[in-house]
Amino acid sequence: MSKNPANVDHAALERVVRRAGDKLLELWPGRARGRTLKSERKADGSLVTEADFASHHIITEELRRMFPADFILSEEEIDAAGFARAETAWILDPLDGTEVYARGQDYFAIFLSRRVRGEITEGIMYYPELGHYFQACKGRGATRDGVALKVSNVATALRPDSVFADGLAANSAPHWCQGARYPVCTRAFMGLCAGEIDGVVVKFSSGTFYPWDFAPGALIIEESGGRLSDERNQSVGMHSAAIAARYLVASNGALHERVLALISGGE
Repeated sequence: MSKNPANVDHAALERVVRRAGDKLLELWPGRARGRTLKSERKADGSLVTEADFASHHIITEELRRMFPADFILSEEEIDAAGFARAETAWILDPLDGTEVYARGQDYFAIFLSRRVRGEITEGIMYYPELGHYFQACKGRGATRDGVALKVSNVATALRPDSVFADGLAANSAPHWCQGARYPVCTRAFMGLCAGEIDGVVVKFSSGTFYPWDFAPGALIIEESGGRLSDERNQSVGMHSAAIAARYLVASNGALHERVLALISGGE
């Protein structure tokens, strides 16, 4: 039964994610002033805190109860081989933006998605302090705080200030977003889904990215009417715990080729 995305109780899932978000807010230095946040560095140099683990435990405990047959891949519990074999799996980032969270900045999030037979069927991105809850279900559209999302209907040319770049030097051409319009690329992805901008280009210096960072956003983009690809204009499958790609390119769909062309300076 748990392999059928139609059997997901979205209200129950939202309650779990929001409960984890409440725990993040309880520990967040932006609110819990004077309290020391326990943290350490992983082997790869990235930061992990007690809040990451607290959110991880809340969500994984409930997922195992609600979907006992499903595999769980979490940034804080990585079994790459198990994930690759699993027909049905949940993908979790219990605290996206740990560094900004630890600095007391407010654009941290919880990312959760479900992969069924190679396809992402559920996607959630929740920003506890900002109060935004993004959700998508395969074939059923995407919402922000219960309101349907839709990419822009621009089809002929990129609008000024309408393409966000991360990891590459954007030139002064008018289509690039200027200044700090979006603090992180995942927020820019959501701006794309709301029709605020026409494209997002993310470059990975390592040549790989991790599904817990982008799987829910990929479905939300698709269900909002947009498109996500790699630099070769190929669809991005979330099949392994580390996915080879130099770029992720997102657009409103109609302008995808134009956004892709920005990588090589074609525009």
